[in-house]
Amino acid sequence: MSSSASVGRGLYDHLLAIPDAQIQHYAGLTLTPSEDPFIREMKRLRGRLAAIAAHWRETDPRVFMYGAGEHARLVLALEPELGRFVAGFIDRRPVAEFLGKPCIRPEHVTPGVVDVVFYSSREHERDMHARLSHLDLDHVLLYGDGPATDPETTMTRMRRRLGHTFADVEGLQEIQTRRPAWVQGGISGGDAEFLLELVSGVSPRTILELGVASGASSAALLFALDRLPEGGRTLFSCDVRGTCYFDADRPTGSAVDEMYPQFRTPWLLDTNSDARRIGEALPAGSIDLTFIDANHCHPWPLLDLLHITRLARPGSWVALHDIELPRLHPQYQVHGPQWLFEAWPFNKVHGVGGSMNIGAVQLPANLRDLVPMSLALLERPWEHSPTTWHVDLPEVFSEVSKALAPRLPDPAKAA
Repeated sequence: MSSSASVGRGLYDHLLAIPDAQIQHYAGLTLTPSEDPFIREMKRLRGRLAAIAAHWRETDPRVFMYGAGEHARLVLALEPELGRFVAGFIDRRPVAEFLGKPCIRPEHVTPGVVDVVFYSSREHERDMHARLSHLDLDHVLLYGDGPATDPETTMTRMRRRLGHTFADVEGLQEIQTRRPAWVQGGISGGDAEFLLELVSGVSPRTILELGVASGASSAALLFALDRLPEGGRTLFSCDVRGTCYFDADRPTGSAVDEMYPQFRTPWLLDTNSDARRIGEALPAGSIDLTFIDANHCHPWPLLDLLHITRLARPGSWVALHDIELPRLHPQYQVHGPQWLFEAWPFNKVHGVGGSMNIGAVQLPANLRDLVPMSLALLERPWEHSPTTWHVDLPEVFSEVSKALAPRLPDPAKAA
């Protein structure tokens, strides 16, 4: 039995072991003169938590729970749907980890890594909120009224997280009106806005784009780079095809000619390259921002990301497209970007509203920290097997390469 199955079985057995009397009262099967105050409180709390989970499903925030103790355990037991949004915990005690997630002290909370602070304490909620109320974040209180907040948008989230104050959204929208009718797939207007805000906040000198197709995303990236102060910036774009995957008569990247032909930033387009080739061609640390929108089948997005770490600047951002593809478009059940984004244990940011299908992850300072996540992801069903060429990863990921090798198709059998 797998470890995940044994955990599930243990939880199942634990629930079955709850005494009948407790289930009868909790589920309202037994009429009593007055409801048990603990049961009444758990029901009220469960309703509040369900509403919070429903809201978070619409905005996908990065949440830190303030309070690493029994109350947090109760909250997650009553509404486990909250768990996938929780990136970590906050506590005044020197606790490094709680429930498998990092635990930081209140003074280390910043808008750069957190979208929502969720206060998990009945007795100390007000005091905890007072310590962090000065931060420009969404503050969720369970027992008192939290401060009023405006609806979250991609603009407000990205500017709060990255610290910039302006991006030329109106200019980008004008470019989007010139998107050719022949373009298929590609980024939406909301996705383009996310990229614009990301570029405006990071102010990269160099961007690498993996997967070009029509070039709709290339046009957005070139526009974003052109709006940054000073010059000396470059967009490197690469694809494995010289023509669009959906139309062999359309050269790769040709939508740029119609959407944004007046770009000034140098654009180097290579239509015979992939993540490994470009990773070996450019100098280490030469890329400030990466956008991956290539093969979406698991484990390809993971492998693409591991390859580009050869040239990505440490701590730089990597944007991932189609992170909600199976949910937004059920006819496309490929999960590579989604699983990679969801499993990412470090800083990340998710688009909102019209940008829900795009997000970005931040590389850790130590690339070896990506190994446990990578090995866990490889245990999920593969949707398209890579080749020996694509699994020859940088040396820091040798353990991942070894885990990949036994699962590759046998060339002799294939012949």
